[in-house]
Amino acid sequence: MLRVLAVTSGRADASPMAPVIKALGGRCNISQLNLADCELAKCAKRLHNWLWMQRRDVVLLLGDRYEILAAALAATVAKVLIAHIHGGEASFGSFDNQIRDAISKLAHIHFVAAEPFKERLIAIGEDPERIHVVGAPGLDNIDLDELGPRKPGKYFVATYHPPTLGEPGGIHALI
Repeated sequence: MLRVLAVTSGRADASPMAPVIKALGGRCNISQLNLADCELAKCAKRLHNWLWMQRRDVVLLLGDRYEILAAALAATVAKVLIAHIHGGEASFGSFDNQIRDAISKLAHIHFVAAEPFKERLIAIGEDPERIHVVGAPGLDNIDLDELGPRKPGKYFVATYHPPTLGEPGGIHALI
């Protein structure tokens, strides 16, 4: 049975990864490790020690947080395969791209949300045979029955990703 370690760093990746962990639960031996709010070196050491004690076949990572980069580094040094969810995406004005791309370069298997993200990974040199377009697993958390029927109206949803590069205060553009 495949031994998988799903590493999370908090709400930002634990929630979208939950449907994946649930789906894998009956198919493989899956464990979860949360590296929330630890420093980069401490995250890497914590995961390295965990992998040393409880060997895994695959480390499953999602996204672009620095704790996840530390997990990718630790898995690389421990010679454990890395599967990365949500590679190839872009957050403009953010160093998240650099972290996400670094994780993608360390990963062996890529699960991307859409075709353009697959193309972006190919553009940075990833093997197309190892890239799988699977959609965004976090959307599986939405219970459409609970939402009820859509009603016509003037509604919209906006998300704001604060820039980590350049000038602060970009939220004012939304106001």
